[in-house]
Amino acid sequence: MNSVITLFLGLILSPLLYAQVPASVPSRYESVFDSMLFASSIPRLEEAIHETGRRHAIYSYNLANATTPGFEPILFDDDQRELLSMIPDNSEYFTKVIVEHMSSKMAINRGRQTAYYGLYKKMFDNYKQVATLGKK
Repeated sequence: MNSVITLFLGLILSPLLYAQVPASVPSRYESVFDSMLFASSIPRLEEAIHETGRRHAIYSYNLANATTPGFEPILFDDDQRELLSMIPDNSEYFTKVIVEHMSSKMAINRGRQTAYYGLYKKMFDNYKQVATLGKK
């Protein structure tokens, strides 16, 4: 959906932006406008936001079921390496460590997601400023 909005803004605003540039201005300014409107970082940022959301859901699932007898947590590779370095898989403390580890990973993940959302919002604030030609 957000990519559609970006494309729509780009299609609507590019004639306006190019109309503001005098014909004598070199074409390098055209590439600046293109890079502003069609930034390749937007899809990567959207993907990162989706990934942090997915991680958060898995961490929540693991926390909710940590005390269930026979529960096998879903772990990402990096999480599994960290857990195995702290305590063996068959230890009686594994459930307690899972709860603590998942809680700390959720806090780290929340910080990343907040940063990604902040960057995403800033990009659209920039688009808004370009669309309004700097007026508020």
